[in-house]
Amino acid sequence: MNSEIETWIQSTQFDADGYFTPTGFDRTETLYETPVEWSFVLALIDGTGKAASFSDGTGRSQYQQLISAVRSATNNQQAYWFYGYDPDNALSVLSWVRKNNYEYATEWNLNNFETSPAPEGGVSWLGLVASNKQWMLLLEHNPCNEFKITFHGTDELCALVTHLLNCG
Repeated sequence: MNSEIETWIQSTQFDADGYFTPTGFDRTETLYETPVEWSFVLALIDGTGKAASFSDGTGRSQYQQLISAVRSATNNQQAYWFYGYDPDNALSVLSWVRKNNYEYATEWNLNNFETSPAPEGGVSWLGLVASNKQWMLLLEHNPCNEFKITFHGTDELCALVTHLLNCG
């Protein structure tokens, strides 16, 4: 299935110019957006990054709440993580695709933004896509600009995710 997801991403989610651009979804919801100038560490030190405002009332970390909301809204549907980047913002490169396991700590995927950033300061993206390709959670880091989390899917699914996170 990894190769099927990889083929789908490269054949449908890359535009004619070779850039990763999510497409084919009914709706996109921005769940979180914050300014980030270059490094996440610098954003922490300078205080430019802001905490996510969504909350499901459980007291867990915002990231755990986000993953839990997606898991719940999609009825624990099988999904795949993928990571890629735009070196020097010149064409997109899909680095890897891995099967998701909600029971395993999903936080480790976030390390890729620091350990495998886009060469020359381009955009990096980490996604979680359904095996049926009907929804996608996307985390994007543009080191000159921002960090953003979006959810792509049907109107109903986007509405449910935002409802579960008390945002939107």
